[in-house]
Amino acid sequence: MGTRKTTPATSTHAKSSSRSPVPATRDTFVHYLFGTKKYEPILLSFINAVLENGGRSKVASVETLNPFDPATFVTEKYTILDVKATDTSGKIFTIEFQTCGYASFAERLLYYWARTYARQLSSGKDYGTLQPVVRFAVVGYLFFKKLPDIHNVFSIVCEND
Repeated sequence: MGTRKTTPATSTHAKSSSRSPVPATRDTFVHYLFGTKKYEPILLSFINAVLENGGRSKVASVETLNPFDPATFVTEKYTILDVKATDTSGKIFTIEFQTCGYASFAERLLYYWARTYARQLSSGKDYGTLQPVVRFAVVGYLFFKKLPDIHNVFSIVCEND
């Protein structure tokens, strides 16, 4: 009567103390922390910290556009961008975490930025409705050897300006 049965869930939890911590750059951690609706304030703080560090204006709020669902994460091939959010003005933010470098990562960043920008338009929609897209890449390695700063801002601008 006074004994407690151990269920698989509680026995797993008891064993978890012997496991290594989940790396902060692992997809499941990133998706859970930044891609879960209830943690949007954390996402907002992260976006604003990066924007402020880059000399940009802060945003008032964000909405997660591709919320993380732990129930389907393991069963579905989850290869789309890590986090996608929008602010109250409609500006779109995409955030990718990359732990190891490869030669074409810069091209991949630009490709996914362009794809996110272009996917806003459907047939017959006015180009004036396009919203800015801001892409963050958080990398766990030296991405640009010639740029000593930890935070770099790149823009698509006219070279004559």
